Amino acid sequence: MTNPIQIILGLAVVFFLPGYALVNLLFPRKGELDPDLDVVYRITLGMGSSVGLSMLTGFVLNALSDEDSGLVTPGPLWASMLAITGLFFLGGWYRGAYPELGLAHPSLYRAPGTKGFGRSGSAEFARSRRLERLVRERERLLVDLKV
Repeated sequence: MTNPIQIILGLAVVFFLPGYALVNLLFPRKGELDPDLDVVYRITLGMGSSVGLSMLTGFVLNALSDEDSGLVTPGPLWASMLAITGLFFLGGWYRGAYPELGLAHPSLYRAPGTKGFGRSGSAEFARSRRLERLVRERERLLVDLKV
């Protein structure tokens, strides 16, 4: 009997996570797909590409296996899908698709569109936080001026 948590994780790995990580790798900036419906596009593209990646992974594992090895079993499928997801996630992080990781630790911050590691992550994160604070203060002052 299968565990409900195992079923939910399996569905997420097959139908969502690899494709979503791939979409974030290809389009790291928020609003890059569409200014208003970016999240909807990311989710739907992620689901569609996850199905394609899952089928492609199954075909590759079937081609690599012979009659005795049987690579198309749950173990190798889980391992390969999680490895693909991890690689896409790392590539997306490198391209700056996950700036909110800077909240966990400033050294994990990568600004979207940065080339290489020119600035340290913590310095870039501190700079972006200062800019956000200044924008909020500017908006507050504009509201005060209108009153």
